Amino acid sequence: MEMLDALKRTFRKVPQSSIGICRKGGRIFLAWLNRMEEEWQLSAVEEIRLSMDAGEGKEAAELVRMHCAKNGWRMELFTICIPEEDLFTGSVELPELDEQALAEAIHWEIEGQDIFGDRDFCAAFIKIGEEGEYWFSAMETAEKVEWETAWNEQEMELPRFVAMPPIQESLHWGEGGLVLADRELPLGKNLSASEVPADFVEAIYASMFGAGILRRESCAIFSQDTVVDAWNWKALCLTVAGFAMICLALVAGMDLWQLHSARDDKAAVHREWMLLGKEQQQKDLIERSIHETEQRDSLLAELSRKSFPWYGLLVHFGSMTVEGVCIRDIALSEQDRLNMEGEAVTFSALAEFLKEFEEDKDFFPSAPVLMDSSVEKTGAEGDMVRFSLQLRI
Repeated sequence: MEMLDALKRTFRKVPQSSIGICRKGGRIFLAWLNRMEEEWQLSAVEEIRLSMDAGEGKEAAELVRMHCAKNGWRMELFTICIPEEDLFTGSVELPELDEQALAEAIHWEIEGQDIFGDRDFCAAFIKIGEEGEYWFSAMETAEKVEWETAWNEQEMELPRFVAMPPIQESLHWGEGGLVLADRELPLGKNLSASEVPADFVEAIYASMFGAGILRRESCAIFSQDTVVDAWNWKALCLTVAGFAMICLALVAGMDLWQLHSARDDKAAVHREWMLLGKEQQQKDLIERSIHETEQRDSLLAELSRKSFPWYGLLVHFGSMTVEGVCIRDIALSEQDRLNMEGEAVTFSALAEFLKEFEEDKDFFPSAPVLMDSSVEKTGAEGDMVRFSLQLRI
């Protein structure tokens, strides 16, 4: 919380002008405080006369605005001190309570005296003495609203409202200026003590309150809820812009560092690739040759599995000739089965032919199967036995 308050004070706009106002009858007393090199000084006191009693708040606001504009006063802080004759004041003894409880107790005290009847009122108070005695003052809320409405119509900052407690005994002239409530207010070079009448005390008190010169225990405030912090937007914007630039610079620096690191990594990889390039090419060539060889071997094995040894089979059939038997056709019906068709002059020759296959267990593990046989007349040559059989090899 302390750090947040310190930061808030750093960027809060420092006002350069504070104007105190006090209206007494048909006259308005103004006190203008100006900040000179970090020090407040009372630069001018002025008096304005009202032309009529009706609508005093509206006329007062307009006259104050015109007077400030004519004299070149900065209209930053306005504080209105309600004179004692326009207030209901008193004192009461209360135990030690927090500020909210004190405000409620004093409100009940004023309400119990039935000064305002059914009308709303607002109160201000300060502690006097050390025995729990409090001085309080009260004013009608309608009067406060009238002043605020008039100021709002003139498009000026809303004023704060205070009451001057009984501290006149602490008001005197010191060596350097006016001393009020243990706070010394230097006078401007164009102002002397003799030029500050007593009628301006309340206005000076209000201007010192607006400037923050007075201690909190010396102030009786009606309008605490109207305090608005003014921010030094220029300093705040410059600070934010500076912080943003620093963040951008850090991000840019990080990006540049990563880019430089990536370039170094790329160069290192390139050097390694150049050193290993020849060996890698040789390795790729060997792997490609091995792969091609494996593909050729696989293709040859596949062709070998699918080919049939016709040459060896025909040579073997040639060694198994039987007189009177002629082979007309040989066909491969399945992977290990042959269909054979032929002619024999007699069934005896056909039987001898089949016997040859049955005895050849090395080449034909199973006996031949005679699928069909028939006698066919062929004219002058005599009858022929046509047959078809199936061999398993």
